[in-house]
Amino acid sequence: LIGGAAAKKLLSATDGVEQAVLDSDVSLICVGTPSKKNGGLELTYLQRVCDQIVQALRKKHTYHVVLVRSTVLPGTTHDLVIPTLEAASGKTYGTDFGVSVNPEFLREGSALKDFREPPLTLVGHNHAADASGTVALYRSIDAPLVSTSIRVAEMVKYASNTWHALKVCFANEIGNLCKRVNVDSHELMDIFCQDSKLN
Repeated sequence: LIGGAAAKKLLSATDGVEQAVLDSDVSLICVGTPSKKNGGLELTYLQRVCDQIVQALRKKHTYHVVLVRSTVLPGTTHDLVIPTLEAASGKTYGTDFGVSVNPEFLREGSALKDFREPPLTLVGHNHAADASGTVALYRSIDAPLVSTSIRVAEMVKYASNTWHALKVCFANEIGNLCKRVNVDSHELMDIFCQDSKLN
């Protein structure tokens, strides 16, 4: 798919952040935010990308939206992303540039399918211009669009991740119990998950 899109000149790659920002309307931040030993988030990569985007924002004369796709704790966009972009660019958030949060809900083994057929598209923003720039990326996606605040969008991703982790932990515990009482845990879960209303 990448080869085909590149051959048709629909997709290009660069490591020149400045030119990429100057030639686009929206920049997507999709960097890792791994957990530290103390449970906090490692924001080094997020900070680095913001510092790179700032260099281009200084030279840009049109409104540009920076879209945070990375998993971040509520408050990170307001406490790190926006202040970094404002302070170093000399521009004003909401006037010269925008920021929105659009968490990704993708599984590694089915990322393309999950992108094309999501249960919903979530956009957190404080200004309508920021939302419209983000929503334009998903015009061809047939899914409900949910518009909310930046902080709610940040937290929805954590709630979703936690819920899925809880389901995995639950299934593992049931599996351990099934082993002890000599029950086929796979058959049990197949039956259990047939209830798509409550389970």
